[in-house]
Amino acid sequence: MKSASVSRLVLLPFLFLLIGCSPDTSRQESGEYVDLLNLFEEFRDFAGVDYQQPNFTAAMENKFSELREFQSLLGNFDISSWPVSEQIDFHLVRAEMNGLEFQLRVLRPWVRDPAFYIEGRGGLGRFPELPIGEDYLSEFQSRLIAIPSHYEQARTNLGGGNISEIPGDLAILAIRRLKENDDSFGEFFIQVYLEMYVSPERASLAATGWGGDRFSLLKSGDETLLYALIDWDGEDHAMEFFDAFLEFAQARTGLQWGHPAEDDTQRLMSLQGQVVFLDLTSSRTLLIFAPD
Repeated sequence: MKSASVSRLVLLPFLFLLIGCSPDTSRQESGEYVDLLNLFEEFRDFAGVDYQQPNFTAAMENKFSELREFQSLLGNFDISSWPVSEQIDFHLVRAEMNGLEFQLRVLRPWVRDPAFYIEGRGGLGRFPELPIGEDYLSEFQSRLIAIPSHYEQARTNLGGGNISEIPGDLAILAIRRLKENDDSFGEFFIQVYLEMYVSPERASLAATGWGGDRFSLLKSGDETLLYALIDWDGEDHAMEFFDAFLEFAQARTGLQWGHPAEDDTQRLMSLQGQVVFLDLTSSRTLLIFAPD
């Protein structure tokens, strides 16, 4: 087998498939093994995941049409004189293209599988390395803004808008996947928030162990009260966040925390027109932002 062999590359499963690039139909196929390798590389680029799609249904229709072009190019090869190892690679490429066709034509995950919309983290894709570079910051902000439209497509597309049409087993697996992603979401955004005024190392340590939160926003006229209860994986993680948030708020406001009680696990900070209350109880932290 040659060093550029396809065999070691083509066995990855196709789980989530979106619009990619079209095959180079202008290239003349000579039927050589190297042409198979080039076609395979183009196919892998074409099948790459891109969760920033304004219309998944249209993207999948285009995907299927472009796949037919790849299959047509593959059908032009005459492998009868190739060594057995190279013929095996050809059939592996053909099997992978057929697998993609099965996903698009039969499984249709954008209609049947809720995990399709979870995998890309609401269109964010992979979380960037922190701190976020200035050259990427505006793009990341645009992706954050687009998250609601990503999940609105999920509501419209899954089961054709009828939740009862979603297969139960896929729904259960998606719920489990969502719970797995929740921790990475929560830890990431807490880290980003704290890094505005504390060191990246301190922010990362303080965000680790996030286990979920509950928020309530109450409004009366022009006054707003925000209540945030955060669960942590253990008391040590809760204490790390508690201490980091104390440092964060002091650096941001230039003010000092007060002690509303003898207990050292409560803090109070008075701002202009607002009061911030922070409480640590076992593996939970409570934040309240209330009118003064």
